[in-house]
Amino acid sequence: MAGFEESYRNILISNLNDLEKEAERFVVSPGRDFSRRRKLPFAETMKAVLYMEVNSLNKELCDLYNLQPDNPFIFVQQRGKIRHEAFRRFNDETSVNDLNLSPPCS
Repeated sequence: MAGFEESYRNILISNLNDLEKEAERFVVSPGRDFSRRRKLPFAETMKAVLYMEVNSLNKELCDLYNLQPDNPFIFVQQRGKIRHEAFRRFNDETSVNDLNLSPPCS
């Protein structure tokens, strides 16, 4: 089972990295959003959204990045810069049928 999970995780990360190369297409203000170095760049913001569970925003960010954000709204601002098409594209590229991976038998 660990082999499947590791393969799937690697594909997810690879797809996020590919999406980041085209980030200009998926942001609200191309040329401006995610143009400077930030604590939460495009791919990390996408990862945070995808990995979040049911805890508070502060706890989730601490768990994911091992940091205490100065202001929890930093994430909210960064997330607001990403258009929903980025998540749709990510979902389309990482659907189980497209991955050619078969989940382990239980």
